[in-house]
Amino acid sequence: SLHFETPVTVVIFAKDLEAFAHAKRSTVSAEDVKLLARRSRALSNHIQNKSEELAQEQRESRKKSTVKRKSRETEEESRE
Repeated sequence: SLHFETPVTVVIFAKDLEAFAHAKRSTVSAEDVKLLARRSRALSNHIQNKSEELAQEQRESRKKSTVKRKSRETEEESRE
């Protein structure tokens, strides 16, 4: 179960987020979130696991799209 150890952790997270804002960045990347979570082992592990799950899902989705596209191309060629 994820939880913050102390209110101090929340203050530290807030200061880290403020530093991102001062960097004039319009987006926060997954790597930024991992960096922010580094102070909480449980949160860091959770985010790392979710990140890996999402990356795997994206790879599988791209693979399926490629297979479908190739299948359509083959079907179109056979009609010609």
